[in-house]
Amino acid sequence: MEPNQDIQSIDTATASPKELPGVMELIRGAFKTYRAHFWTFFIISILPALVVLVGAGAGFLSVNIFDDVVGVSFGFFVLVIFGIVAWSLSFLMAVALTYAAGVGGEVGVWDAYKVGLVKLRPYAWLLVLTSVIVLGATFALVVPGIILSVAFAFSVFVFLFEDVRGMRALARSRAYVRGYWWAVAGRMIVFTLFVLLIAGGGGALAGFLYGEIIEEVVSSILGALVAPLSFLYIFGMYDAFRRMKPEVATTTEHETKWLRAAGIFGLVGILVIPVIIFLFLPIFL
Repeated sequence: MEPNQDIQSIDTATASPKELPGVMELIRGAFKTYRAHFWTFFIISILPALVVLVGAGAGFLSVNIFDDVVGVSFGFFVLVIFGIVAWSLSFLMAVALTYAAGVGGEVGVWDAYKVGLVKLRPYAWLLVLTSVIVLGATFALVVPGIILSVAFAFSVFVFLFEDVRGMRALARSRAYVRGYWWAVAGRMIVFTLFVLLIAGGGGALAGFLYGEIIEEVVSSILGALVAPLSFLYIFGMYDAFRRMKPEVATTTEHETKWLRAAGIFGLVGILVIPVIIFLFLPIFL
């Protein structure tokens, strides 16, 4: 199943074509879509957490039933295997949630995960490019890294729904954000605080009342509940920008030269910094 171009606008269509929806309008739109397709979003989101919980439970039982070296070794092996599976699923889940958000939840769970499977390799490459470029900009002066991390916020939606990959997806996302950086950054900060208050606060309260194990379970469930809202919230901004700046999607090329330079700088940093640490660490020991 391939992503199509029929993006379903969430409830932000009342905004002026030249106006980015406010925080509360974005949250209301995200909640409206989420509520209408709750089980689709929640099941997509909870699968990696379920794998982790099942693996942790199996490992815990193994250690307690076989209270010896064999039991501990087997429990550790089970945790590693389930951890790898959950880690892999988390990548698929991110693509699946992005796609589900873009089509307004009008997709089955399996179909959304199939999109994740089809798009996994170019998605992973996009993540690598994003990380290296942001890292390179951060090495330079820190602030450019922060600027680019916000500018690239819509790159995955561009990749999935505009069929633009790699560096071009990053450049197009940056073109959408240009002129609205503070508006996007502010909306992302406010929503991040909102998410931390719900997921982090709820997990901490559960841990305080019932212990560490319950805290992990509650945090996993709350994280799965909140994750779809995050994707829908970001999609709300992306959808508004597509209506505000239709020329961005029709421009075949956007400036990528200095993004490439930042990427090269980041790659050099990844290679050089460990060498520097290795050479100078003995001086401080």
